[in-house]
Amino acid sequence: LDQFTIFHEGGLVLWSETFVEEVRGSPVDVLIRNVLLEERAAEREFVSGGYRMQWKLDNARGWVFVSVSQNVIPTPYVPYLLDLVRAAFVDQYGTTGAEGRDVKTDGFKALFMTLLRKAEELEKTSRMGKARENVRDDSGRLSLGVEGSKGEVRSAQSTRGQEESGFGEGEDQALDPEEEVRRNRDQWILKQQKKKVDEKSSQRRDLAGSLKQKKGMSETAEATEENLDYSNAGPLGNFGDAEVQRAREIYLDATPNSYTLLDVTDDDDNQLDLDELADRAIQLANVSEDGTSGSKPHRRPANRVIGFFQGLAGRKDLSESDLEQPVGKFKENLIAKNVAAHIADKLCDSVNAQLQGKRMESMTTVSKTVRVAMEDALTRILTPRQGVDMIADIAAKKKLSDDPFVVVFCGVNGVGKSTSLAKICYFLQEHGFKVLLAACDTFRAGAVEQLRTHARCLNVEMYERGYGKDAASVANEAIRHARSRLMDVVLVDTAGRMQDNEPLMRALAKLVAVNKPDRVFFVGEALVGNEAVDQLTKFNQALIDHQPGNNPRTIDGIVLTKFDTIDDKVGAAVSMVYTTGQPIVFVGVGQTYMDLRKVDTTALVAALLK
Repeated sequence: LDQFTIFHEGGLVLWSETFVEEVRGSPVDVLIRNVLLEERAAEREFVSGGYRMQWKLDNARGWVFVSVSQNVIPTPYVPYLLDLVRAAFVDQYGTTGAEGRDVKTDGFKALFMTLLRKAEELEKTSRMGKARENVRDDSGRLSLGVEGSKGEVRSAQSTRGQEESGFGEGEDQALDPEEEVRRNRDQWILKQQKKKVDEKSSQRRDLAGSLKQKKGMSETAEATEENLDYSNAGPLGNFGDAEVQRAREIYLDATPNSYTLLDVTDDDDNQLDLDELADRAIQLANVSEDGTSGSKPHRRPANRVIGFFQGLAGRKDLSESDLEQPVGKFKENLIAKNVAAHIADKLCDSVNAQLQGKRMESMTTVSKTVRVAMEDALTRILTPRQGVDMIADIAAKKKLSDDPFVVVFCGVNGVGKSTSLAKICYFLQEHGFKVLLAACDTFRAGAVEQLRTHARCLNVEMYERGYGKDAASVANEAIRHARSRLMDVVLVDTAGRMQDNEPLMRALAKLVAVNKPDRVFFVGEALVGNEAVDQLTKFNQALIDHQPGNNPRTIDGIVLTKFDTIDDKVGAAVSMVYTTGQPIVFVGVGQTYMDLRKVDTTALVAALLK
């Protein structure tokens, strides 16, 4: 154990003790930022910077008990320690006030060390008890107890088929411990060898397909080299005015979408309260679920009436049974709104953990209490931990350097990267910035022409080098070109790629590593639901895996397209933010350049709970 800390949720440290010379990187602060403030309190364990942090909450007083230990060193006694320390601390100081300003903990270390020893003893006793449960007797069951370690377990003869498979059939056969270790080792070696053979075969197939694809691509590039290489054709090449005019009619001249998130005023929360009051009324009247009166007389009506009014008067401490039904309803609602099921589970578990043991406010119900807690939790998740004001960020860099502000757009095929890039370009132009578009999708046929159409519509310069070129090099040249022209922003368009396409993911990681952009935006569709979470997670992981060094660049923000098509099923936004911790910077709500919105967190939360 490296450190143990007790603090109040308001930030006051009640007691802390460090058992090593130095604890690097303030792991408790990391836990607060990445777990407790991100509604992950129900997970009970978090690993960061080589440390494992485990914790317990005392919701009635707002106290948090945290242990910090080396991740590589097992500490199975810590759950026992947390329970013991919480019980002892509440017993000693529970009457001094929830915020703990009057807590005097000078003598607590001695008690803590005693509790630490007790926790180790409890864990050892529990472990030995489990081991004794697994002991085999002479009937042939496996023995994991002390008797078996002395060689009293009988070894068995294995058939040829058992030796080959490593598992016996029919009756369980007992083995000598050394023989069992040797057999398990041989099985593991064979498994690893088979795995390596399968990986090499897969790599050969992938390489053959890649070479075949590359060969076909290079033949196409050679055959149309003069048509595809725009190196000497000027910044925009020679492109038809009729096509540009049609694009202007779609993107500039059309009426913008008058989309607003939705009317979030409804009475769903009141209905939840009515349901709860009806349930209580049924209990007080002693009516069964089938609507018939109970056969037994109601002997203790006073207690139930008192419990009912204690809840309304704010004298009721919430229990797990009180929270089960309302929290379950909110979880079903979140899943129906496209929140990923596992994220809805974690979010509701966190709210449940925060509310257990807390006293209800006066003149309220459990459902309303849960709703308020859920609103707070969702608001904290969707509120950015860092600023997302691009205008302020660009202006700040412009004061410090002549280098342009570089934004890279990435995502899967067909989600609207180029259109979103053009919308953001229009947004930046409206704020007076000089923008350069960089055509770094050198893979998909027609990508350069599509971006050139947007450039002509917006009357901005575009840097291009045709197809078949290295995207990282094209982006680097575009940034140097923008610097020489004193341009403010470079927006880099990249090829759409599926999240499992390793060669293209490596190319994206190379582009990011070489050019060190100021922002990396992931563009995803709002209507695909949980698939967007998988895409975002794998894009982020690919950037980590395929960049050199210990500090790889990852995704900084999210742009959601087609947001106007999903009504109030906005759960994908919560899932994506919860997964990465990165904010939603913009949402697309239509086809014109003006159809770009910033996220209204209040409206988004109301839509999720509607």
